[in-house]
Amino acid sequence: MSTTDYSNLFAKETPPAPPGSSDADLQLTDVWYKKEHEIFIRLQGHPRILRYHGWDIKRGLLFDNHPNGDLLEHLLKHRDSPPSLSDRLQWACDITEGLAFAHSRAVIWVDVNLQNVLLSDNGRAVLCDFAGSCLLDLPGQARRLPFEYLKCQILPAMVMRIPPYPHAKIWEGPGSPYPYPDWNWTPHFDRFSLGIILFCLVALRFPHSTYLFPRDIDEQYKIYQLHQSETFDTLGEVPSTKPLRLSYRSALELSIPVLTRFLKILKLHALPCLPMPHSCRIRYLMSKISFHYCRRNVDGVFIPLCKPEKANSKRTRNSIVCLDSL
Repeated sequence: MSTTDYSNLFAKETPPAPPGSSDADLQLTDVWYKKEHEIFIRLQGHPRILRYHGWDIKRGLLFDNHPNGDLLEHLLKHRDSPPSLSDRLQWACDITEGLAFAHSRAVIWVDVNLQNVLLSDNGRAVLCDFAGSCLLDLPGQARRLPFEYLKCQILPAMVMRIPPYPHAKIWEGPGSPYPYPDWNWTPHFDRFSLGIILFCLVALRFPHSTYLFPRDIDEQYKIYQLHQSETFDTLGEVPSTKPLRLSYRSALELSIPVLTRFLKILKLHALPCLPMPHSCRIRYLMSKISFHYCRRNVDGVFIPLCKPEKANSKRTRNSIVCLDSL
C-alpha cells in the first residue's frame, strides 16, 4: 500500500488578516479560504485539475508540487525558441477540458490566466488557484476578500486576460455581473478569459499587442478600449471561408455545455493538423478555428469555422445542466 510523502507537497499558506480588521472581516476571510478547500474537494479526480491533499492547520492547503512552473513563465522563458504548435494546442485542449469540468461542477474559475496553469512533469497543463472562484450553488459564500486587503497588498497587473480597469461592461447582457456591485460572476467571465488564453497560445502574443505579456499601462488601456468597442484581434484572414458563429439561443443548444462542445471541435479540427508541415498547419488551423474571445450578449465566445454537431439525444438534453441558464 503506497503512502503520500506530504513533505514534498506544495503548501499554500493562509496569510493573516490585515491589521485592524474587524471581527466581520476576520470571519469573511476565514470563509474565503475555506471556500477554496471546498472547491478543490469538489474538483478532485480530474487529471487537468491540481491534485489536492487536504488542509493542514499549520501549513495550509496541500497540493502536488509542479516544479516546472506555470505556462506564462514557460512561454516567456522560451520566447526565442517557443514550444511547438502541437504542444501549445495540447495545452489549449487541456485548459479547455479542465475548465469544462469545473463548470460541470458548478465552479466558476474567475481567475483564468496562464499564471494559474501549471506544467506537469509529462508536459500537460494543470489548472490551479481557485481561491477567487465562485461556487454557483453555495449560498452566502465570500465572493471577494474584505476591502482592507486592497489597501495593504500590491495587486498584480493584467495577467493573460484583460486590462485591470472597470471592464465588466464587456459582458453586458443576460447573466452579466455589470453593473451589480457584488461580483456575481457567471461562466461567461471564464469563457472570455479562456478565449484570450487560446489566442495567446496560438499567436504567442496578447490580442492587440506585439507582446505576450503587455506591461505598459497605456497599452493595457488601449486594449481595454478596443474590447469595449467590440474590436477584436484576429489570427489571420482566410478568404475562402466565412466564419459561422456558434449560437446557443435555442433550448436544445442551451442544454449542451459550451466548453464541452468547443473542446470537441478543437480536438477534431486542430489536433489532426499537427503532422502537417508547419506552414500548412497554421493555415489549416486558421481556416477551421478563429477565436472570438468576447461578445456582447454572450451567446457564444468562439467562432469555429465549422458547423457544430446537432444534439439528437433526448437523454443528453435532460441529463446535462447548462450553466448558461442559471
